[in-house]
Amino acid sequence: MEVASVGVDLTPEGEPEGSIYKRIVAEGPSEDKPHPNDDVYIHYTGRVVGQEEVFDSSLDRGNPFKFKLAAGTVLRGWDVVVPTMNVGEKAKVTLDSRYAFGTKGTQRVPPNATVEFDMELMSYCGEDITKAKDGGVRKNLLKRGHGFVTPRTGATMTLHIKCLCEDRVVEDKEHVFVFSKSAGGDLPLLLTKGVISGLSSMRDGELARFVVQSEYGFGDEGCSELDIPANATLVLELKLLSFHNKRHVYEMSFEERMEGAAKVKAEGTEHFKAMEFADALKCYRRGVELTESEEVFKNDQQQLEMSQLRLLCLLNCAACSLKLKQWSDAKDACTKGLDVDPENVKALYRRAEASLGLNSPDDSIADLRRVLEKEPSNKSARQRLQQAEEKQKALRNKERNLYSNIFARMAAEGPAPKPEPNLFDEAQMKLDAEVAAQMAKAEQGAAGAAK
Repeated sequence: MEVASVGVDLTPEGEPEGSIYKRIVAEGPSEDKPHPNDDVYIHYTGRVVGQEEVFDSSLDRGNPFKFKLAAGTVLRGWDVVVPTMNVGEKAKVTLDSRYAFGTKGTQRVPPNATVEFDMELMSYCGEDITKAKDGGVRKNLLKRGHGFVTPRTGATMTLHIKCLCEDRVVEDKEHVFVFSKSAGGDLPLLLTKGVISGLSSMRDGELARFVVQSEYGFGDEGCSELDIPANATLVLELKLLSFHNKRHVYEMSFEERMEGAAKVKAEGTEHFKAMEFADALKCYRRGVELTESEEVFKNDQQQLEMSQLRLLCLLNCAACSLKLKQWSDAKDACTKGLDVDPENVKALYRRAEASLGLNSPDDSIADLRRVLEKEPSNKSARQRLQQAEEKQKALRNKERNLYSNIFARMAAEGPAPKPEPNLFDEAQMKLDAEVAAQMAKAEQGAAGAAK
C-alpha cells in the first residue's frame, strides 16, 4: 500500500500494517540492491515523528555508517528497508516503535516512539569471506537456499558456474564433482582456494556471487586453459543445484562399510599400479577408517570378514608408505595390522623394512627372525636380515669407536687438576668449628647445673 505522505508500506506479512513506510526522495542511478550479509554503507538522520530535533546523524560524524545487512546488529526496520534501496537512492523511512527503539527507547528517544529517518544508500559490498579479512573474496547472497545442511568434504555436488572476466563470459556450465576443501584434483578449475571456503557454507538451491581478486584467483600467472590473463579479477555466480553428503562412518551399516571399503581398496590398487602412491594411500586409509570395529557386525562371520578387509587395507597402507619413505607411518600401519593378526608375515616383514628406514636394526632383526621362523625359505627375509645385522654391526662399531675416542682423549689429558684451596672457605670452616665447640661447651654447662 502506498500513501503519498509516507510512501510504501514495507511491513512484513503477519505484522500490524503501517509499521514500516518508505518514501523515495531521489532515485538511485543504479539498480543494484544489497543482499543479506553484505556490508552496507549509509548516511542517515533520525528524528522522533512530530519533532524537529535530530537525535542522531551520521552526517555529523562525516562518515557513512557501516553494518552487515540482516545480521540483527541494527534496528529491525533498517534490515527490512535497506534491501529495497538502490545504490545512491535517498528515502524517508518511518518506523513504528516495534521496528525502532521499542518500549524502552533511548536517552534521546522516548519509549514507544515512532521515528523517521532520512536515509541514503552510499554503497555496499559482499561479505568478506577471507580468513585475513582483506577483501580478497567477497560473497553476495543473491538467493537464499533451503534447509540448514551445508556440503562436507566428500559430498557429491552439482554446481552451475558462470564466470565473468573483464566483462567477458569465461564459462557458463554445470559441473558434477566430489567436493573437497583443497583446490585442484577433480574440482572445477574456477573453484580456487579463495572460493572454496564460501562454497562450503552454501545451502541447497542457493545462488551467490563471488568477486575474487587475483591473489585469490590465478594470480600473476593467469590460466591459459580458460583464457584468463594475469592479475585478473573474477566474478563468479554459483548456484548449488544439489549435493549429497557422504555419510559419517558411525551412520553406516556393516554392509555399507564393507562395500565402501572394498570400493576404495580397489581404487587404491589402481593408483598403486599407476605408481600414484600418495593417492593410493588416501584410498587405503579410507578403507581402514571404514573397517574400524564399532560393533556393527551381527555375528562372528561378519567380524572375521571386516577384520580381514581391515588387515588388507593396513598392509597396503604400509606398502604405500614404504614407497613414499614415510617410515613411521609404515611401521604404525604394520603394528595395527599385527593387532588384527599377530602372526601375519607381510606385516612383520614390512615393519622390519620400516625399522631399517628408521635406523632401528634391532627392531628389524627381531621381526625378520619371526618371519624366518614361519617361512625358513623366505629369501627376501634372509637378505633383509643380513642387511639389518650388518647395519647393527656398523652402528655398534661406530658407538665403540666413539667411546674409545672419548676415553683415549681423557687418558691423554691426564687426571683432572686438584682445585686451588679457597682461603675464604677454610676461614669459614674454622669459624664454624669454633662456634660448634662453644655451643657444645655451653650445653655441657647447662647439663651440669641441672644436676
